[in-house]
Amino acid sequence: MARLALACLLLALCHNSAEAHGRRLPALNASGLEIPSSGHGELIALSRHYGDIIALADRHNTTDPKFRKLSNYARIQRYYCFWGMAPYSASDEESPFNECSHAYLSAAKQLLLYMRDMPAVAPDANALTSKIDAEMVQEGLAFIGCQYSGEVFFTSEFLTPHWELLPKHPPSLIAASVPVVLLAGGSLALRQRKRTRHS
Repeated sequence: MARLALACLLLALCHNSAEAHGRRLPALNASGLEIPSSGHGELIALSRHYGDIIALADRHNTTDPKFRKLSNYARIQRYYCFWGMAPYSASDEESPFNECSHAYLSAAKQLLLYMRDMPAVAPDANALTSKIDAEMVQEGLAFIGCQYSGEVFFTSEFLTPHWELLPKHPPSLIAASVPVVLLAGGSLALRQRKRTRHS
């Protein structure tokens, strides 16, 4: 994990900032299933229930192509977005991880809505949908939008974080730097021990 963080940090610092802050270029591969982006407020609520949605999908044995595409995309895209572990990735529009968070959480939403029409899990899917809706209303999240709210994603294309924005987003930069610092400190301590033993 530390090596991965180091590689990501170096990539971000050396990246040529060719992409403007905002939407990417049109999808390179739009042949897959289309996924409309969720609003920023929805994203915040969905991030709390991503695990619940996936757990519900795992309980469903009878699947079809659309179900599998949505389920696979929601899982794999989350991997591309560092498993949703980057700080403020769902809540901060300025986060380098915000767009890729829109992608996997929007897929999770579509998966949940699709399961509402599947008899085996429909009652639980409806209950979870109602719970998320209620949270959005209570917290005033329903009408919050952001620069990625109108974007469309496709199951045929996975998005990576905006690495060129990492140096401009302190929470993400600090999170990426901590494993590197720990790794460096551990290496120095190990060398010091070896020197002490041989002295």
